[in-house]
Amino acid sequence: MREVMNATLATLLVMSSAGCAPSLKSIATKPRSGTIVTSSIQQIVVTATDTKGNGKDVTGVSTYKSSDDKIVTVSVNGSVEGKSAGWADITVSYSEGKVTKISTVTVNVVFSRGEGQSLRW
Repeated sequence: MREVMNATLATLLVMSSAGCAPSLKSIATKPRSGTIVTSSIQQIVVTATDTKGNGKDVTGVSTYKSSDDKIVTVSVNGSVEGKSAGWADITVSYSEGKVTKISTVTVNVVFSRGEGQSLRW
C-alpha cells in the first residue's frame, strides 16, 4: 500500500510541476521605432519574455513583414533597409508552442541626413 501511495504522490508531483512550465508572455523589439537613411541597413533585435520573467534573444527565429517594400524591406534575420523616403511598419512575430506574440516597429526613411539632424535607431 505504501508503494502505491508513493507512486501516486510521485505522479502527482510530476503532473503538478509540468503545469508550472513557463510559457511565452511577450516580445519586445529594439528599436520600437526609428529613422534611417535610404540605402542604409539597421538591425531589429527581438527579445521574448516568459511568464517567469526570463528573457531570451529570438531575433533569428522571429518572422518579419514590411507594410511597404517600396519604402523599407526587411530580411529573414531582421535587417531593415531603407529604400525610399516615407513611413512604413515592420510587423514582427514570434511563436513558441501554441502562443504567438506580435510587435510593430515603425520606420521613417529619409533621403539624407540633414544638417544637425540626428537619426535614431
